[in-house]
Amino acid sequence: MSIINQSFQDFEIIIVNDNSNDKTYEVLIKLQKRDERIKIINHSKNLGAYHSRAEGVLNSKSKYILFLDPDDLLFNPFLFEEIYKSYLKYNLDIIEFTVFYLKQNNKVFYINRQIYNHYHNFTKKIIYQPELSNILYYKPNSKNYSTIICRPLWNKIIKRNILLKTIKYIGNSYYNDYYIIVTEDALLNIIIYNFANNYTNLNLPGYLYNIRNSSITHTINNDILIKKSISFFLFYLLFYRLIKDFDKDRNYLYFDLRLFGRFILNLKKINNTFFLNKAKIMFNEILNDNKTSKEFKNYIKFSYKSILK
Repeated sequence: MSIINQSFQDFEIIIVNDNSNDKTYEVLIKLQKRDERIKIINHSKNLGAYHSRAEGVLNSKSKYILFLDPDDLLFNPFLFEEIYKSYLKYNLDIIEFTVFYLKQNNKVFYINRQIYNHYHNFTKKIIYQPELSNILYYKPNSKNYSTIICRPLWNKIIKRNILLKTIKYIGNSYYNDYYIIVTEDALLNIIIYNFANNYTNLNLPGYLYNIRNSSITHTINNDILIKKSISFFLFYLLFYRLIKDFDKDRNYLYFDLRLFGRFILNLKKINNTFFLNKAKIMFNEILNDNKTSKEFKNYIKFSYKSILK
């Protein structure tokens, strides 16, 4: 409803029903009868977030696309109107806006100050290539990186042609071989920023992200922790494979490998030799790559020496 109630009404709504097992489809049919802009795509089996987003993009006819997760909403009814009147005339590839968060335990709205403090005035800053790609990367053990770009996909409007290039580049085989249950939108986002020509972020309230304690991202029981550890490992493995064309000196994105280390420890605790061996292969490949910087090699050797033995 937060989309339907936008003051600007000239847009299409594509809903991908990823094989839901509740009454979602019945609800969608009722909505579709009330609003002819709604197009429903049903999956006969669960294909995951990446495939659902990709299919939505492929079935869209719009110039710009915004992703909205099923449990989130746009709490600013004038968001589309403000962006359309003030910013689309600049022919931007990515327009990012402010995110607010809803904590499930006490229903308190709060803003992520770390992100908010980096938002700048549109009239002062548009980031173009190659700066746009460069600010994504950092050198390990240094502070030479930017935090102004938000990792997820859902707080930005993106040109469809940029998304089409990204989907074509990633391809289906990657996600068939490496099924990722968390951070899949961040991986997609990484490639998008490399294909985009320009970008801006706005101090414009728009998106409400619902933090559910039961979600995979925030659940901490042992079974989920093991799944998350494997999934994050697959994320880094797939990220390294995909980013080679863009990351000329092989320095990682702002996703810090120290976070990855936490999941490696979990894999060691459960003695998952299969993925630990894959991690060793990945690290050795990076170390033997003549484009990997000396600083990055030293970082890997020091931080992951137990894996490299």
